[in-house]
Amino acid sequence: MIIDAFNIPDGTVIDSEICIVGGGAAGITLAKEFMGTSHHVCLLESGGLEEPEELTKVLSDGENLGLSYSKHVRSCRSLGGNTNF
Repeated sequence: MIIDAFNIPDGTVIDSEICIVGGGAAGITLAKEFMGTSHHVCLLESGGLEEPEELTKVLSDGENLGLSYSKHVRSCRSLGGNTNF
């Protein structure tokens, strides 16, 4: 089941035994390992289901303190993570 947190009322408690942060390849693989078990799992992803959203892109912003890099090379904040690149 996929629930968009924008549709969850403030103050709602999500109760699970296991919380996996990040809906990329590793997070989804780990969550699938628990399918069919008695464990209640919550998989959190900051992005949406498809294209990265402007609202969450800013979560990847930061200050460069080391070697220079392209600002376009960073995490893909959507379900599937960097596998979407």
